[in-house]
Amino acid sequence: MLSGIDINEILRNYQGLFNYFFSIVFAIFVALFFSKRLPKWLKWLKSSSLVFSVILFIFVTISYIYPYLPIDPKWQNFKIETDKTSTTISWNDIFWLDLDQDKGFLVGSHYGGGGHGYIGSGVFMQTTDGGAKWTETPRTKFISGQGKFTWGPKGTRIYQWDNVGPIQSIQIYTSSLPRCEKWDGWMATYTGIYEKIEYKTPKDGCKTPNNDLWKRSSPPPDSRDRYAFFSNFVGIEGSAEIYAVGWQGISHWDPKNNWTLQMPTYTFNISSIGEYGGSENRQLWAVGRTGNDKNGKGDESGGGLYRLENQQKRWQIIPLNMQFKKGQGFNDLVISKDLIIAVGDIGLIVQGKREEKDDKWKFKKIGSSTNEQLNSVAVHNSVIYIVGNKGTILFSRNCGNSWQKSSDVAKDNHGFDISKYNLNRIRFFKGRKNWHGWILGDGIVLKSSRLSSASNTCLEN
Repeated sequence: MLSGIDINEILRNYQGLFNYFFSIVFAIFVALFFSKRLPKWLKWLKSSSLVFSVILFIFVTISYIYPYLPIDPKWQNFKIETDKTSTTISWNDIFWLDLDQDKGFLVGSHYGGGGHGYIGSGVFMQTTDGGAKWTETPRTKFISGQGKFTWGPKGTRIYQWDNVGPIQSIQIYTSSLPRCEKWDGWMATYTGIYEKIEYKTPKDGCKTPNNDLWKRSSPPPDSRDRYAFFSNFVGIEGSAEIYAVGWQGISHWDPKNNWTLQMPTYTFNISSIGEYGGSENRQLWAVGRTGNDKNGKGDESGGGLYRLENQQKRWQIIPLNMQFKKGQGFNDLVISKDLIIAVGDIGLIVQGKREEKDDKWKFKKIGSSTNEQLNSVAVHNSVIYIVGNKGTILFSRNCGNSWQKSSDVAKDNHGFDISKYNLNRIRFFKGRKNWHGWILGDGIVLKSSRLSSASNTCLEN
């Protein structure tokens, strides 16, 4: 920033104009250098044209490569204009449907239940103007029902739900059909996993089934296996299969519309899940807690890392051979073929690398310089980002080997202090012109548009 002018924004927004101008001038100087007949008043340019050409070549090169250099995003407070007081809402996830980022969805909760009683209510907002105005979707648009249930098949704690509970994550899977484009939306909530199918530009033979309603795909919370308190999910080959995680454990939905509880937990949380690869080499990993170790049972136990063994079709806990503090579990992860970054409580960061010589994974703790709870991790342009409680934003430019705190959060005239907010999730979306980053938190949404567009090298998906 120089005298109120952001050089980064100027170079990125006017890259094409700079390139055009520099290229024209560069061509003129090259022509002057090789020209044999010049007026007397231009001959002085010929002697210096080589120097000018070299200087211009450097400027052109910089203008081309600068937008692709990884830089620390400038995060700005993105105010949510709504009829309700958005500061009382815990924002948990966001999703944009198009490259123009006009139509988007923002989800969260007014209240998330504790050890018993009412589990809380979900908030679902949508916009069609890039977020200038948000409209809350009425609760009547969710087929949820109401009722009571005890937690766990043998549990004694009684919970109540009324319509959709706190919404933790959302994803829209798009696919092209012969006559239209299909949007298949999924959400993980405290009252189950929901789905909504919608078709863009429907034509003959491409009808939208109940496109105005979100239906619970999973069994209800009071079913035998207690399908409730979900925190995240991942789709396989789009939405051909769904794996969902939460306090219930790990559940699977198959193309025949069957839900199966693959790994029950109930007393400890499986917080996040990720996948990498195709049908021949797919890897599925999940993180949460071990459930029972020397630190204690349930949510007193340390971090647990799980992998789905395809041949046995069962989840196995991976030995990490490291010490955890009491209650220091994992909250999120990102994975690739050769690298895993998992983050969690009390500043926990664990890096996993696959050794090519023996195809085995080796894990180690990485210092984070914070004791705050780390809630979400994402990667963009070879830079890995982590967000957590009390406004914590970390980033790594070397595949997670070391971490720095980000201080590039814009101030405003109202005394905005990022350290007063817990940050729940970080996301990146590709726009028509550039990428945008989003951070969701308790009563706050941050946005960054100062992002480069190069591909990832640490975590290529």
